[in-house]
Amino acid sequence: MASGRFTPFRLPAFAYALEVARVTVEVLGHSRGGSHMRRRQGEAGFTLLEVTAVAGIFVIAAGGIMLLNATMERHARISQEFELAEETTRRVVEGIRYLGFDSFPNLVNLLDDDPSNDPDGMDAPGNTYATGGIPLTVPGLVAASDSPTGQLVEIILHTDETEVNASMGLPRDLNGDGDMVDTNVNTSVPSFVILPITVRIHWSNENSPGSSLVNTMQALIARR
Repeated sequence: MASGRFTPFRLPAFAYALEVARVTVEVLGHSRGGSHMRRRQGEAGFTLLEVTAVAGIFVIAAGGIMLLNATMERHARISQEFELAEETTRRVVEGIRYLGFDSFPNLVNLLDDDPSNDPDGMDAPGNTYATGGIPLTVPGLVAASDSPTGQLVEIILHTDETEVNASMGLPRDLNGDGDMVDTNVNTSVPSFVILPITVRIHWSNENSPGSSLVNTMQALIARR
């Protein structure tokens, strides 16, 4: 991931609009000599029509530039949110890898949505990657209202060898018994030696309440 973040430049809308108006005034001033509105020699100033035209150009130029700035700021915010969601997804996947190193036989029970099968004495993160029963939260990201878990994080465990999922390389032998027929390798004998997982971050854009954005990462957690 790139370390820098995209920051929109702020155009000096007011100054730019003034410059546009100034140039327009000069153009109108130069063109007055051949116009039917030209004044007698020595008469100075601008007609009401000229002042109105300049004011209109000023308003249009200022409004356009400010609208451009607002649009760029919104796009930059969305880009920052995607970077944060991607980093969060990676952190969760790496955390699951380290969790698997210490307690691989219990990994499914630790990460599923059933608290009744949590190993005794272990802090089970569950499918929301909670700590001490508190789901993971990330400053700058708000959980989407339609998130399947109701939280920012969704962890999906692929324990069915017969599942058809090309992106995860399924169906495949997950417990090393030479076949691909076990529908739950967490309860099979032998148990799983490879656990495919999908981690998703579901969030809503700060400027669009009710929106739903998703960042997904898939990984294979292998027994060591």
